Amino acid sequence: MASPADNSAAQQVATTAATGDAPGTLALETAASVAALAAHWRATRRLTGWLLAFWFGMTVTIIVFARELDGLTVLGWPVSFYLAAQGATLGYLALVALYAWRMSVFDRRARSSDPAARGAHAP
Repeated sequence: MASPADNSAAQQVATTAATGDAPGTLALETAASVAALAAHWRATRRLTGWLLAFWFGMTVTIIVFARELDGLTVLGWPVSFYLAAQGATLGYLALVALYAWRMSVFDRRARSSDPAARGAHAP
């Protein structure tokens, strides 16, 4: 489902093309840019939602099952201690690394599909 911002941008592109303020090619490139931007933000929101759900699930799971995990020991320490001290931290670090990697892929893909950015040199 397109957001109101996506619809208004697409409507503006259609209006520009209909009034003849811009050449047809420019209007098509702008429409492609709007579509690429909308797809990029859809993927970004989906990734963010899934990672937030994973973060919430990981955090709640450790808290809810801490008492049951106290019965298990590793090197004399309860497993819940390891999960809270190291496991959760490593999980959160992996979550941030996954987010950075996927956003890099999304940005690269959006840049390559954006006709306006093809001529520009991105750093």
